[in-house]
Amino acid sequence: MPATFHATYHAKSKLYRYVIRNSTDYTVFDRNTYLHFRRPLDLKAMRLAAKRLEGTHDFTAFRGTLGKWADPQRTLYKITITRKGKDVSFRIFRGFLLAPDDPNPDRHPDLRGNGQAQPEDMTAILKSKDRKKAGPTLPPTGLFLVRVDYPKTFPPVRPKAKKEDEE
Repeated sequence: MPATFHATYHAKSKLYRYVIRNSTDYTVFDRNTYLHFRRPLDLKAMRLAAKRLEGTHDFTAFRGTLGKWADPQRTLYKITITRKGKDVSFRIFRGFLLAPDDPNPDRHPDLRGNGQAQPEDMTAILKSKDRKKAGPTLPPTGLFLVRVDYPKTFPPVRPKAKKEDEE
């Protein structure tokens, strides 16, 4: 790679995969590989909610405290949700914001498939820009970076400077 290459600032797009083990069975061997969710999930509702996230939006309502200085504007090109056996997989083309681990993964309203919220609630949550309305976000357990796409050339970049009050 040329000396001007920067892995973060030159990335054009990213593809993530998030895996939920949707089963009453639990094994400690998978605890760092999947999010374990015991109750049945409504994939139809989850897909409808995911459609509302596609496009360019301000994701302030879903932003964790670690990302408070990052630009909340994100473009999600496509989100697919599939089930294979006990595993429910999200494929998110671009990127997503995650908050720190939650000790009780069975209470995540973000899944929108657990009966606690309706898919149309996603639009109101996005527009609100209120972190409290989104509820706890999914922990990073089960999140995989699948691919990063880069341009053909790498012009020099200067990392964004943090504001003084964030140091």
